[in-house]
Amino acid sequence: MPPETHRVDESFLALPLSALAEAALTRAIDLGCEHADLRVERIRTQTIRLRDARLEALSDAEDLGLAVRVVHEGTWGFAAGVVLTAAEAVRLAEEAVAVARVSASAATDRVELAPEPVYRDVRYVSDYDVDPFDVPDADKTALLVDM
Repeated sequence: MPPETHRVDESFLALPLSALAEAALTRAIDLGCEHADLRVERIRTQTIRLRDARLEALSDAEDLGLAVRVVHEGTWGFAAGVVLTAAEAVRLAEEAVAVARVSASAATDRVELAPEPVYRDVRYVSDYDVDPFDVPDADKTALLVDM
């Protein structure tokens, strides 16, 4: 579990994470996968652009996406998308299996996963000392001007 200062915020946790996982993983099992996992990721970015030491543009962006990874008949398959619905999670599981089937002809070795327990509801948070989104925009801009 990340330290107290590295928490996943409530807006991300409010996403239908369990429903997405249930839909994708159930479909992968139904399609005969030996392994399947689902990742939901949010990437937050901020761009600060200066011209002649004056703020020209400041923008914040957030990208959300999900990815399904499977092992089907000893071959990896992967698919990703940006629509966070159970139907899309099912479609991505099916696409990942299709990729594994196509990739099987080029695979030289069968994927054998290490015996490892299932980790349900795991959350990963990037490590940082200072959350850049907690720093006031004026402070970031001033730092850039002083460079």
